[in-house]
Amino acid sequence: MKRWPIVLALLLSLGLNVGIIGTLLMKRSRAHRQAAFTAERRLPQLNRIADRLELGGTQRVRFVEAQRRFLAMVRREAHLLNRERVELRQELTSSEPDRQRVEELVSSTGDRAEALDRAFAENVLFVREMLDGAPEQRYIRFLAAGRPAHSAETAAEREPG
Repeated sequence: MKRWPIVLALLLSLGLNVGIIGTLLMKRSRAHRQAAFTAERRLPQLNRIADRLELGGTQRVRFVEAQRRFLAMVRREAHLLNRERVELRQELTSSEPDRQRVEELVSSTGDRAEALDRAFAENVLFVREMLDGAPEQRYIRFLAAGRPAHSAETAAEREPG
């Protein structure tokens, strides 16, 4: 008779573990479906940009494909950068921060941010080499019209004198 409480506790523990694992798998599956949906939504946006640049034929195909690859890389790297920044904040706010780990995270986030900037520059140069004449000028105006989202310069411009 003394075994039943142990068996019952083991079954409840097993059920709880299966529930937790199932929840995590469902969450991961949902995140994967959302990422796929977001990627599918980006293609019409890229086509609209190609329309604004008045691109056609192979030039349009090359432009859309280059932007699709660039956006996929940016999405992946930005996710990793954000995760590293969260780790950095957690380390800095821990009861005893590990200075070496902080230095590693600062270095890593700096490298990743630099890689994103470099990828953006390479993408712009690639597109400019691919385009010529009026489409290139429209692309330059398109780039000039956009503002960096979190630029210190942009923030300073918005602050009153």
